[in-house]
Amino acid sequence: MKRTIATRLGALLSILLSGCAVVQDQMSPTEMYVERENIRITMPASNPAGKYILETSSGERLAETEFAPYGNSRQPFAKNAFWLRTDPRRLSADSAGSCMRIRKPDDSFLAVRSGIVGSSTTFKIPVLEYIVLNNYAIPSLQRDIGRINGDRQAKEQVEQQLHAHAAFSEGRCRVPDAGPRPANVCRSRNEARTMFTEYCVNSNFSCGVAGGKLASYLSQGTPTTTDDFDEAVSLFIQGSCSVAVDRAYSQSTSWWSLLRSAFVSVVTNSMVEELIGRRPVGDEQLVVDALAGVANTYLCVEEAYYSCSQNWNRWMGRYTQAYNQCRQIERSYNDINRRLQLNEGKLVSMEEKLEALQKRQQEILGKKWGVRLNQRVEACE
Repeated sequence: MKRTIATRLGALLSILLSGCAVVQDQMSPTEMYVERENIRITMPASNPAGKYILETSSGERLAETEFAPYGNSRQPFAKNAFWLRTDPRRLSADSAGSCMRIRKPDDSFLAVRSGIVGSSTTFKIPVLEYIVLNNYAIPSLQRDIGRINGDRQAKEQVEQQLHAHAAFSEGRCRVPDAGPRPANVCRSRNEARTMFTEYCVNSNFSCGVAGGKLASYLSQGTPTTTDDFDEAVSLFIQGSCSVAVDRAYSQSTSWWSLLRSAFVSVVTNSMVEELIGRRPVGDEQLVVDALAGVANTYLCVEEAYYSCSQNWNRWMGRYTQAYNQCRQIERSYNDINRRLQLNEGKLVSMEEKLEALQKRQQEILGKKWGVRLNQRVEACE
């Protein structure tokens, strides 16, 4: 008899507790309030502790947080609150506008008030969707469309520049025809040797002899008269190694080359005198002059290479510069064309999507509470 009464009392208590839970859910439902990317959840304290996950109805996770209840969960209308923080920069327009739900630690879903009296486990968050549309999705799509249209215009301009360029011919850039090569230009040392060795050899051996005579003449003492000095300089100039190069370039004789030739001849004579202890005479002097001539021949060819290679750079510079300019324009054209091939076919669908997003943006704006956007949730239909 006592057991029957206890059983009945237990059943009655269970019914009363269930009724309280129903009353609690009806009188103290879960509320959501959105402040930009922050979502405040205020729910009955009877909900369990653990991880709460905001996700789309398809299961895409948007935010999550750990919740630890506080207060007395036995009080019928006790509530707890926590925050979910989303990152609108990482949300797509589709995700932000989709139906969402909050998964509880026990894998059930939290029923959230939507509207005045209704509640639903799936809902939309208009203000969050608006933030994503207004600040990220629409501007990003507008930039992408603008880049494609900009590339279209740039392609026309660059194509006109390319076809009008003097170095563009038969569909590609070509080095313009520079015409016959001038006689005083070379591209390499081998060409310089071929062009100037004969001149330098003939000139420098005679230069060596003349330089030797000048060195011998000067070693006897400084010229005492103007005639003596003029004779010494004239003797050197007649065989100077610079004459060959000057004649080839139709230029005036370089004083630097003259001084260099004289220096080589004087140094060669001085070294031999120091080596043998006396001034070379006869055949010995011819050998010394020949050594000076060899040194001056080498220096003569080097000077010729430097001069003729500089002339080559000046001669071909304007043609290679025109070709390089054409190639730069051609590369720009190819880059623009490549981007258009990848993206131009998407332009129509992108414009249609932009129109749809802007329309949805206006729909959200039309559901204001006074002057503010609706910062609560809407039930999914």
